[in-house]
Amino acid sequence: MEEAVEYNNTTSVARILEDGDEEYIASVSTLLGPEYRLQRGGVIRPGIMKPKNNCSDQDKEKYAAMLSEGATWDEIDRALGVDGKGKSKLVPSNVDYFSIRPRDCVNQRHAQKIHDMYADPDGKLRELPVIFPVNEWWKIIDHSLRCFGQSGIRFRSKFKEVYCNNQKDAVRVCQYPMEEAGKVFGGRKWAERSCDPDTCREYQSGECKFGGTLSFYIPGISGIGVWVLPTTSWYSLLNIKSALQYIAGVTNGQLAKLFYKDDPLFLLQKVCREISVVDPKTGKATRREQWLINLDASVDMASLIQYYKQQQIADRAQIATATFAGRNGTANKVDCDHGRSALPVHCETEKTAADVVKEYVEEAKRVMLSPEEQAAERAKTDPHYPARVQQKREAIRAEAVKLTNQEKLELKRKFDNRIIDALDEADLDRYMATLQDMVVQKENQGALI
Repeated sequence: MEEAVEYNNTTSVARILEDGDEEYIASVSTLLGPEYRLQRGGVIRPGIMKPKNNCSDQDKEKYAAMLSEGATWDEIDRALGVDGKGKSKLVPSNVDYFSIRPRDCVNQRHAQKIHDMYADPDGKLRELPVIFPVNEWWKIIDHSLRCFGQSGIRFRSKFKEVYCNNQKDAVRVCQYPMEEAGKVFGGRKWAERSCDPDTCREYQSGECKFGGTLSFYIPGISGIGVWVLPTTSWYSLLNIKSALQYIAGVTNGQLAKLFYKDDPLFLLQKVCREISVVDPKTGKATRREQWLINLDASVDMASLIQYYKQQQIADRAQIATATFAGRNGTANKVDCDHGRSALPVHCETEKTAADVVKEYVEEAKRVMLSPEEQAAERAKTDPHYPARVQQKREAIRAEAVKLTNQEKLELKRKFDNRIIDALDEADLDRYMATLQDMVVQKENQGALI
C-alpha cells in the first residue's frame, strides 16, 4: 500500500521537484510569463526544517537523531508523522545559510562537492556563484500564487494574454484541475475562475500563498541540469527581479551565461534585512529582521558599466568596419539607428560607414572621460544639458525622502557608492528608475506578504 503524501505550502515545491512528477512540475507556472522548464540537477533549500514547539520530547529526539544520521527533511517528516490537525510536525526555520542534502541532488555526490567548493570554514553554505541559463527574468524566477491539498495542487494563478482596444494586456485567473474520467491526452485539463486575493477564501485563510523557484547553474558542478531554489519569500524574489532587471539594463539584456572577464558575475547570498510584516487580523505592520535570499554581483557597478560600454563600442566598430569594406569597395549605407547591417538599408537619414566610424570614435573618447568632463563636453553641443541634469538630481533628492536611511544606503551601493552629483544623465535615469521601483515595493510589499 502506497504511503499518502501530504502537500503543503512549505514543502510542496521541493517535494514535487524531487519526485519528478511531470504534471505537477508543469503546474508550478509563472505569474508574469509563460511556463518554462529545464532539466533539473538538484534542489537547494533556503533554510532548514525544525520541529514545531508543541512536538513531544520523543519527536524532538527522533528529529535530532535522524538529522545527525544525514536523513533528508522529507525522511524526517515522514518518520514523525502528522500532528492532531493532520499537518506536518516540521516548520521551516529562517537561518543564515542554504541547505543541500545528498538526496536533493540527481547526482548525490554533488551535495558534498558544493560544500567543499563554496561553504564557509564552519561548513555553512552562505554564498555561491551562479550562472543563469536564459535571459528572460520571468523564466529565471518562476512564481505564482498556489494552493495545495492532500492530493496535490488545488488552485494556481496564471496570467492570460488578452486584447483590449487593440492593445495587448494580461489578466490573472485562478486555475483548478478538472476531474475527468478516462485517459486524457496532453495531461490534466484546467478550469478557470477569476483570481482576486482580496475576496478569495483560500488566500484569506492562508491556504493559498505566493511562492516561486529560482533556476541557475553552479560553476564547477557537472551536468546539464539546472539547480532550483524554492522560496515563498516575496521580498527575496522581488529583490532578485529588480537586480536582474538592473543588470540587464547594463548588459543590453544579457543575463544568461554572464561573466565579468573570467569570473561568474552573479552571487547568490543569504543576507539579513529588516522587513515589514502585516498582521492579517489587525492590519497593522510590524518590523522584524529576517534572512533573505539576495542576488549580488562579483564586481563593482562602475567597472561593469565601463566594461560593457567598451564592449558595445568594440562591437559597433567591428560592424562599422565591415560596413566600410562593403561590396566592390564601396561605402555602403547603414542603419541610422543601430549600424547593424553591412548591406544598404533605407532610413529617413542615411549615414555612410565613414560617418558611423567617426561617431563611434567620438563615443569611445567620451567613455574615457570622468562624469564632470563628460558633462562639460556635452554642454558644448547641448546647452540645456546642465540644467536638465540638475533638475533630475533635484527630483531624485525629493523622491529619496520616502526611503529609510538603510534603504538609501542600499540604493547607493547599487551605484558603487557614488553620489548623484557624480552621475551622468544616463546613470541618473537608471538611478531614478531604481529609486521609484524601491518606493513602489515599499508601498506594496506589506500588503503582499
